[in-house]
Amino acid sequence: MITCFPEMQSQIEKMVHEGHASFKIFQCIGYLNIWQPATLDITRKGYKIKGSSVVAEKFSTNMVVTIPRRGSPAEFTVVTGSGTSDGCARYLLKTDNTCFRDAVVLTLRAFLRIANDRRGSWHWQRKVDFLAERVLPLSHA
Repeated sequence: MITCFPEMQSQIEKMVHEGHASFKIFQCIGYLNIWQPATLDITRKGYKIKGSSVVAEKFSTNMVVTIPRRGSPAEFTVVTGSGTSDGCARYLLKTDNTCFRDAVVLTLRAFLRIANDRRGSWHWQRKVDFLAERVLPLSHA
């Protein structure tokens, strides 16, 4: 469970309203638990992970942002694609601490939820207002 404190919520709302967020993170490369510094840039349409290489993905209904049960407490995963082995990409990322990880995960989920909102005719600002009222109350699973 992720706890979203009022200050964190206002920061997330501000980033969503601006349509952009950027975070310094670490990306796991290979299977040897090697972590490289990277930047996670989130926009209204998708995200980029800029590290030793650049990964750019658009938001989709198949994208999931999770916190693994095992591993470092500051880790999170982004899984995109169809869910099949050949159409799926999984990125293992981490931050310096769990509080920062929570902020990154909630921000990414907020952008994802708005982008995937079935009410495509909504104006971006109305989606942000909806987010503040219903999606980001103080506690999240």
